[in-house]
Parts: sequence; structure tokens; C-alpha cells
Amino acid sequence: MNEESRLGADGLPEVTPDGFEGREALPGPVWDAKNLRAAPRTGRWVSLVPIAPQYMEFLYQLATNEENGHRWLLAGTVPPAELFQQNLWKGVLTQFVVVVRSSSAPIGVVVAYNAELNHGFGYLGADFAPNVQGIGIAIEAVELFVDYVFATYNLRKLYLEVPEYNLGSMAYGVGGILNEEGVLRGHTYYRGRYWDRHLLALYRDEFLSSRQTPQARRRSFSQRQHRDT
Repeated sequence: MNEESRLGADGLPEVTPDGFEGREALPGPVWDAKNLRAAPRTGRWVSLVPIAPQYMEFLYQLATNEENGHRWLLAGTVPPAELFQQNLWKGVLTQFVVVVRSSSAPIGVVVAYNAELNHGFGYLGADFAPNVQGIGIAIEAVELFVDYVFATYNLRKLYLEVPEYNLGSMAYGVGGILNEEGVLRGHTYYRGRYWDRHLLALYRDEFLSSRQTPQARRRSFSQRQHRDT
């Protein structure tokens, strides 16, 4: 046996450091653990908090209220509260309640669901109380959540399934950061007629390159919030 080697406790040869003389270390990044932090879940106006029992009544009312319940995944149906809670995590990758930082009051929910991690895509959903829909505080919440999802999971795009009657609320993003990949004709039934369902995609690379830093992008949403209030 080479004098530089000897058998270890497992019966395999142990190689002394001399056996590595003249060899270079394999190339690779050197990470500073102090600079690696969890993806932020707090913005200027809102925070994303884990779903907990105290939010169940709010989530149920949000999903079933007459004013905007038809816009959410239940599409206007009203299941029993117990069944709603049982199915809350069905097919869900991750989700958070959106709360106002100044008061901790819940105002919405954001969710990533039906993810196929092998293929690098999932679906994005969000629902907000009627008084905050379409303004900067809701946009900041979605922005914060998408940042979190792309930082935490190896996804290359997120799909949004948008019924035709909801498309107007997405007009600010269609043709910009949202890319329409398809239309399912007459796919959604609501209020006595069939509506098209639009399949919009948010691409990871485009989303991340749309600003230099998460802080800079959140500042732009804060400016929208100021204009909208």
C-alpha cells in the first residue's frame, strides 16, 4: 500500500494531505453566510404572515363575500366553513395572509398553487378586501410575495388564470410584465353565461430584471400607493 494511504475504520483508504500536493481546489462560489438571509416578507405598507387560526374567519369571509367572492378561486360558490378550512391547503405550495404593518389588520391573501417543480412553473393567486383592490398597498403585497416565491422555489414562471370579467383589473400588467400565453374560450361559467379564461404568465427573469433591487421596486409601489390614496 502507498505510504501516503492507510485503511480507515470503514476499511477504505485514507489519504493524507500529502496526497493532495499540487492539486487545485475545485472551482465554485464562496458564500458568506452573514449575507445570506431569508427572502423578505415585509414591505413599507404590508407584511406577509403565516396562516394561523385567528385568520380563518377573515379568509372565509373574504372568499365568500358577495362583492368580490366571485373573483377568487371559489368563483362565487359558498362551501361550509369547515370544508373551506379543510381544503385551504389543497394543491397549495405556499400562501400568506396580507396584513397592514401599522395595525396588523388582515386585508388579503396571496397563494402559489398547482406547482410542478420538475417543470419549473406554478400558479399565482391573490384576493384582497374590496377597499384595497387595485391600489398600491395590494400591488406591494403581490410584488413582495412573488419576490419570496422566486427566491425560495426553483420556478421559472408563475401563471395567472384570469376570467374575462377580471381582466380589466390586470390591465396595468398585460403587455408589460404579464405575458398572455393562451385563452380558453367560453371556459368559465358565471351569472348565466360563459366567459373566456386568459392564461397570463409572469416570467422569473423578466420579473427580476424589471428593477435593480427589491427595495427599489417596492419604492415604486409606495409611490403608486401615494398617488392612489
